[in-house]
Amino acid sequence: MAGQPLTVLTDVDLALERGEFVALQGASGSGKSTLLQLLGGLDAPSAGEIIFKGKSVQHQTPQAAAIFRGLHIGFVFQAYHLLPDLDALENVYLPAQVQRAPQTKAVARARELLDAVGLANRMTHLPTELSGGEQQRVAIARALMNEPEIILADEPTGNLDTGTEAEIIALLAQLHRDRNLTLLVATHDDVVAAAAQRIVRLKDGRVAD
Repeated sequence: MAGQPLTVLTDVDLALERGEFVALQGASGSGKSTLLQLLGGLDAPSAGEIIFKGKSVQHQTPQAAAIFRGLHIGFVFQAYHLLPDLDALENVYLPAQVQRAPQTKAVARARELLDAVGLANRMTHLPTELSGGEQQRVAIARALMNEPEIILADEPTGNLDTGTEAEIIALLAQLHRDRNLTLLVATHDDVVAAAAQRIVRLKDGRVAD
């Protein structure tokens, strides 16, 4: 910034095992979101390696990175990022359309996922017709659409009230158990972190413990 380098993460050494539910905890500015963006192929590190299933993935062309994300990574964001002109069902099967999956199969899976997150009766509603918790459930279903191996959730309860937060965390924990997901959730909230099997704490861009 202003001609000077800004170091966000330093000497981060982190391994995720298949099927783990890990909370990435730290204060605002500790580097949580940056780390998730790096792991998900949304950004590239200036040094070091990111290895997925034995293969280095940190330096890819934009096209290769998009294919990697589409096939292996599911994202859940704090701000939901649903497309306002699409209903819940259309938002969920959109990632399958990007991967050119057969329409009938994609719609059927989107219906199954919305049912799994408790929104079987809200499929035709637009995002503006859904509560914050319902929008986040749609976002979680969308993240699962292409059967990713890893779900990266960045403050998934940050915009929700306490009661709805508990529902979303319980849902993520249930999906983790039922579908053997590898789940990495970035949060500053102790309640959210307590639901995970393991907590990794970031402080000033480093793994504190």
